Parts: sequence; structure tokens; C-alpha cells
Amino acid sequence: MFPSNAFLRHLDVSSRLICEIEQSGPWSRSVETRDEVQVHLVSQGSCLFRALEMDAAVRLESGDVAILSRGGAATLYVSGDRPDPWASCSLRERVASCDTPLTHVISAALSFNFSPLQSWLTASESPLVIRRRHWIEAGIQRHAGFSIAQAIASKRPACSLEVDRQFEILMIQLFDVLELHPLADAGLRCTQYDKRVARAVAAIHENPGFNWSLERLAEVAGLSRSAFSRHFAQAAGMSAIQYLTAWRMHVAFRKLQGQLVDIEDTAKAVGYLSPTAFQKAFKRVHGITPAQATTISHTSAV
Repeated sequence: MFPSNAFLRHLDVSSRLICEIEQSGPWSRSVETRDEVQVHLVSQGSCLFRALEMDAAVRLESGDVAILSRGGAATLYVSGDRPDPWASCSLRERVASCDTPLTHVISAALSFNFSPLQSWLTASESPLVIRRRHWIEAGIQRHAGFSIAQAIASKRPACSLEVDRQFEILMIQLFDVLELHPLADAGLRCTQYDKRVARAVAAIHENPGFNWSLERLAEVAGLSRSAFSRHFAQAAGMSAIQYLTAWRMHVAFRKLQGQLVDIEDTAKAVGYLSPTAFQKAFKRVHGITPAQATTISHTSAV
């Protein structure tokens, strides 16, 4: 199985709503983001979706999800030349008052505190389209996108944390689908995850303080040093040592965040015998010192 728990245990999604579309009849909306992962959820009706890199538009039906892993420009639209008479009505009013097909789309930008996942997800520039049948075939009858759409449509105060949590669940569900449908002809863009690399990743996560080297990680994976380096880079979008450092710094940040803990003890817990080397690596990855991290609360961290 794809090691979802290993990769996503500390996912910490931050979401930003780009737009909510509740329209019947013809409409068009263009969106553009930089760097962030762009997600489009169709919870009702259907529309056409076309990213800048695509040769032609694809139709998204209810339950479909489109993802631009590197952000960029995309257009969602329903073609036609008639104006929408229900443009000023609420979603509930339109459903109750007319038979005109209604489309409900949520477009959001996502960022992650865990940089290895961000790098893995953005390893390809190709748009990713997951059909509703793909979710169902993976045993997910109703994916978290429906809960996201419902929460946003309700416009309840302080629902942003709920939405972020649902996006975390959606990402976990996404990787379950990608494991089942790794081939392009299944309608998905997916990098097949190498189970030998998964063993090394699990070892890093279970014991970040161990004195890991490329040779030891290759041994865990059951590969030669050169083959392991190649397989890891293909699967994770970064070298094994880069991943090891990123994971250690992520664990260290979580240990230090808002806590009165000893920085030297934290350094040892993530494999650094030298506090100075640890502090340099920490600042290089996070842009702040370990001491500054102790003053950041869990609710205010980005």
C-alpha cells in the first residue's frame, strides 16, 4: 500500500478559497495561482476544465476533482449563449425554483507545512483529473470534497479549520486512488510509488534520530547505493538525504513549536550531535532559529 500515514501524518494543510461557483446556464471563470497546489471540486452538475498546458478541455462531472500541482492558469466554464436568470439567487433557491442544470464548484489553493510532500506532489506539471468512479473503485463512496463544498457553501463563521482538515483527508484519499490507478490510461497522472523506497521512508519516519547514511538507507530498501538514489529521486522528487533533512527539521519544528524544551535535546532527537549544525540546518529549512520556533503557537504556524 502507498504509505499514506507515513507521508501524511503531519500534513498540516493550509487552504485558501479562490472562488465558489454556484451557477446555472453558461458561465466562465479563470483562475491563476503561483506555486500553490490548485484544487477544483465539482459537487453538483458539470463544467468544462482546461489548464494552460492542456490541448483540449475535459468535462468535470459531480464528484470529479481536478488538480494543478504547480498552480498556474486554468479556466472552468459552461458553454452557451443564454444569460443565467438565477445568477443572483442562492444555491438553495435555484435548486428549489428551477430545473435549469446547476453547477457547484469549489476552487482552492493549498500549501503544506511538510515540504517533502509538496515536492513530491509538484514533481509533474501535468494536470491531474480524478473521476468519481476512481474514488468509488478505491472504496471511497463519498470523498472529502463533498464535505468541503458543504462547509464552504454554509458560510459558517470559523469554518476554515474544518475545511483545512477536510482537505487533509482529501489528500490522503487521493493517494489511495493513485495507488489503485497508476496508469495514464486510467485518466490519472501518477508517479508509481516504489515500495522499496517506502521501506526507507518508513525507517526514516520511525527513527529520525538514527545515524542514517545513503548506504544504510539503501540497505533497508534492498538496493545498491546508486539504484536506491535513482529510485528515491524518481519517487519522492528529491534525494534521500534531502528528504531525511526535511523530515528531521519537520519533526524538530513540531517538538519546539510553542514548547519550553531544550534545543540540544531536540537536536539529538533528530540525529544531530552538534547543536550548532542543527541550528544552521533548522534555519536553512524554516527560515527561523529553533529558539524562535518555541514562541510560535500551533494555531498561528503556517
